Amino acid sequence: MGDPVRYDGRSKSSGTCHLHLADCFEFYSVCPEVESGLSIPRPPIELVKCPNGLKALGRDDSSLDVTSQLQNFCDRQVAGLSFLSGFVLVPGSPSCGLNTVLIKSPRGRPLSKNGSGLFVTNLREQFPDLPVIEEPDLSDHYALSLFQLRVIFYYLIRQGTVFSKELLAHQMYRDLVHNVEQNYSIKNR
Repeated sequence: MGDPVRYDGRSKSSGTCHLHLADCFEFYSVCPEVESGLSIPRPPIELVKCPNGLKALGRDDSSLDVTSQLQNFCDRQVAGLSFLSGFVLVPGSPSCGLNTVLIKSPRGRPLSKNGSGLFVTNLREQFPDLPVIEEPDLSDHYALSLFQLRVIFYYLIRQGTVFSKELLAHQMYRDLVHNVEQNYSIKNR
């Protein structure tokens, strides 16, 4: 949330997070690249679709392969994030991007602009109902409201303080989310 952990050693603070979320929610920062042991600064990495799967390789030096290092971090640490009720992600990040990561071929040809980072993929597999959003999407009032509702309901469901998980998941929660999503799509026509 603004720590200098980017590959170039810089920070990227989110005014939107601090302005709209800090009063309501407790923040817990995670940088999979740094926490997996990569340095600050570090060579930039990108995701490459290889015959044996997706790899995190050096952007400027494809012999740099940090896939195992990032995957080991995910294998060891993602399950321990079960206390979280939502996650704000970084667009385009090869570890933390959500459907905005460029995936390349081994020869450097763009294959997809809709990939997700290695950490996010593991996080979503482990916690498929966890509310997630990319930071720039929070600047839209409806997306921000929907994210806040999802986080609150996710927390309440996990705490067992709202009716039953089944009732909430199938009726109230889905209807509420649907209504906010409808208002969002009407606004964006």
